[in-house]
Amino acid sequence: MLKKMTMYLLVFFMLIGVLGGNNTYAEALGTTLEKIETTLAEKEETSEVGTEATTETATEATTEITTEITEAEVTTTKRKETKSEKNNKKEKTSNKKEKQKTKTETKKETKQEEKKKKEFTVQEIEKKAMYATSDLNVRKGPSTDYGTMGALSYAEAVTVTGTVKDSHWVRVEYKGKTGFASGKYLSDKKPEIKVTTSSTGSSKVAGFPIKYSDSSCSITITKEWFENAYVYAAHITFSDYSRLGTTCGKGRYGGTETTSSAAKRVGALLAINGCYSSPNLNYPVARSGKVMNDKNCWVPAVYSRWNGKLMSAWETGGTPGIAGVQLSSLVNDKLVSDTFSFGPPILSGGSVKAGSDSSRAQRTFIGTNGDAGDIWLFVSDGRKNDGKSAGLTYKQCARYMQSKGCTFGVPLDGGGSTTMVWKGQVLNAAKGNQRAVVDFVYFK
Repeated sequence: MLKKMTMYLLVFFMLIGVLGGNNTYAEALGTTLEKIETTLAEKEETSEVGTEATTETATEATTEITTEITEAEVTTTKRKETKSEKNNKKEKTSNKKEKQKTKTETKKETKQEEKKKKEFTVQEIEKKAMYATSDLNVRKGPSTDYGTMGALSYAEAVTVTGTVKDSHWVRVEYKGKTGFASGKYLSDKKPEIKVTTSSTGSSKVAGFPIKYSDSSCSITITKEWFENAYVYAAHITFSDYSRLGTTCGKGRYGGTETTSSAAKRVGALLAINGCYSSPNLNYPVARSGKVMNDKNCWVPAVYSRWNGKLMSAWETGGTPGIAGVQLSSLVNDKLVSDTFSFGPPILSGGSVKAGSDSSRAQRTFIGTNGDAGDIWLFVSDGRKNDGKSAGLTYKQCARYMQSKGCTFGVPLDGGGSTTMVWKGQVLNAAKGNQRAVVDFVYFK
């Protein structure tokens, strides 16, 4: 009986060990089973197994099993701890090597960078102005390994203060800071902005230039091929400043119509699409001396029919006394009659302000040389809408205005909205497919 109970007990503990994945338990219990079987057999042979002997033997068996299990647990725990310690040690060694590698590489890179920065000598020269012969990066050091500080536009001037020894790089003054530019793309002479009158280089485009004059104005409209696009440029000089103005579609804020329709409605000689000051955009809007949406005057440009000037009202760089002032107050004081809100100035102070942009499209833009009664209106074809023109980027628009002597200019709504109408005739490639828009610039 005792033997059977002991056997059942041992099998139970062995199953626990095996199912728990602990083979050490199983081995230890197997050994104990053999010992107990031997002891019981001996006692049975001598007929000493009675009630007390049975109890004593069971107790001994239980104690021995417990001891064996405890020893097995200790052994297993030690093995696990040893394996864990080895893994931790291996991981620490690996991390230490990785840190040392990273530290070494960082030191190497820093030394290389310091070496590059030390390996040039600047020779001082008398300051002189030079001009970019292409769009040109200004860098923090005399090689393309250095980061950029900004960029010069084609034909833009920069002050050169030194030359880098054994190099084509020069030191320049750029926006109040010291930078470096490649001397290969700088010239003592200002390069000409190339403009031809046709894509074939011929001296005339049929029907252009268009010329008109009367007692208070002179208008010349040209069609020129510029950087792979046709551009229509209308130069207006006038003494009656009220002849230039803007209007909303159908004469009401939020109304829409085509440029041809608007030109006919106001009796304009010349008209172009405007700046898309839609009511949902909530811009400050004035049209020919009337306030359509009264807000503080933070807009890219304004015109005054009382002084004949196109001016900036863009943030803190705007015209003093105009930028940020309540629009109705400016109109009442006869300082502003018209607002332009499409986008920030792309030409200001004679310098190109447009950022790098590779997107070509039909464009509409307006510019001035700063004189009263001297305004330019421009449109360009693009996206092959005329079968030829690729369109212009904003930077190209700014350069084209520069070529005409403008010092300030802003973009208006472009793309499919771009339209120029002269005496009821559409000049650019928007013929027969005009888009209805919300505002217009006109001269009548």
